[in-house]
Amino acid sequence: MDSLESHDKFIEKFGITYVLLSDEEKTTLQDYGVFEGKDMEENNLRGFHRSTFLIDGKGILRKIYEDVDPKGNPDEVLKDIKAMNE
Repeated sequence: MDSLESHDKFIEKFGITYVLLSDEEKTTLQDYGVFEGKDMEENNLRGFHRSTFLIDGKGILRKIYEDVDPKGNPDEVLKDIKAMNE
């Protein structure tokens, strides 16, 4: 859901060398089933489940990581990418 500008700052801050996708219109979030309603402080706000989707170079979805913990997820994803490329 983050903007391209937000992603650019994140990429620069952490020296990321791979593509981050932005979905400000939330189309892909809805297609992947991770965008839903949440009741927050009696307001019906919309939110998302933090998820990671591992898609290979051929566009095939290889793995879904649900309810992602941002602290451990990158290590797990990198391990799976290495295994996928062996």
